[in-house]
Amino acid sequence: MPCGGITRDRKRSEAEVMREMLVARGVPKEIIHLEDKSRTTTENIVNAVKLLEKGARVALVTSEYHLEHSLFECERFGINAYGVPAPTPDEKERERGFEMCRQILEFEKDAIARGLDPEQMKMEFFKKMREKAIAEGRGDEFPPAPPTLD
Repeated sequence: MPCGGITRDRKRSEAEVMREMLVARGVPKEIIHLEDKSRTTTENIVNAVKLLEKGARVALVTSEYHLEHSLFECERFGINAYGVPAPTPDEKERERGFEMCRQILEFEKDAIARGLDPEQMKMEFFKKMREKAIAEGRGDEFPPAPPTLD
């Protein structure tokens, strides 16, 4: 089940691109079920739960630096998953990814401890990221509010 909606200024969802990659490697198109609405890891998992059979065990494939955060979300929302890390060849990108995911995981654990639901967490996280971007002179990268799922 490829997961991921349309992000940034792309024309197709991440899930659609992954489906094409799977089909090109011989996976029959009819057995691939997309989750193509999400824009965050939490939304990926929440939406995937709705599409999975109860008690399903899944192999979660994601970048090596994103694996811990993704498995945390799976456990949090009741998905029985084991992780398959995809290597990130660019060392700088890998280290930046590890740092970013550590910060997100710390933020989420704190927000959960404070009793925030996933939507409140998304809004608070977006606000913090937007403030950081503005302080760094990158404010034009963030709209005033996060995109919503339609």
